[in-house]
Amino acid sequence: MNGFIKWFNRDPARTNQYCLYCGGFVGAGSPVESDEENLVGRRFVPVGSMNNAFNFSFRACRSCNARKASLERHISSITLLNSPAVHVDVNARRAAERKAVGDTHPETGIKMGEAIERQNVEFNIGLATFNFGMSGPSPAAKDFVPLLASYHIQALFALVTTPENLFTGDLRLLPIDQFHVFGSYPHSDWGNPQLVAIIGRAANWPCRVAIHTAGGFFRACLRQSANTGWF
Repeated sequence: MNGFIKWFNRDPARTNQYCLYCGGFVGAGSPVESDEENLVGRRFVPVGSMNNAFNFSFRACRSCNARKASLERHISSITLLNSPAVHVDVNARRAAERKAVGDTHPETGIKMGEAIERQNVEFNIGLATFNFGMSGPSPAAKDFVPLLASYHIQALFALVTTPENLFTGDLRLLPIDQFHVFGSYPHSDWGNPQLVAIIGRAANWPCRVAIHTAGGFFRACLRQSANTGWF
């Protein structure tokens, strides 16, 4: 997909009538407060990477909007601080530096630049005892990655399956029980056997959505199987 797709309109009667994330009614006459939402949050990716890039704008309830922004802030900190892009992309490096001191890990309250997970391992061989420590970046907060991914997938699914006249109420959304998360993998583990197997199983399915935006910092692919449904 290319360009900017805009469903949002200041007039609630001329925008999507339901929040793409929770399905709540946000159209004309709704008591639910709602705002414009972008599929790819501008603060989710390095500054400037969304200039002239693909994005999708629609109406979402403020509750979902705020929740997604919180998820994006944390996940962008985790990914940028551990991305190889910080060594070659000045904007990515500057964004990572800001997040290192400006963001905290939601589970520990520690600054992201200092959020290190440490483990000690001790074992015996004969009469000798060996003890050593390991340290690495703290993982993302529990359930943050699956929930953010479900928001992105839900919005893309609605975009590709909704009839041209999106004001008729024919919006299609995926029930939450249709999401099955196989796992999440850092850039250093993209050769993970489980990930490779999943990609291989769906490689021949027709691609309904292919997103490559924000200078490559955001990518998404939705495939559809004639026999087993969406992937």
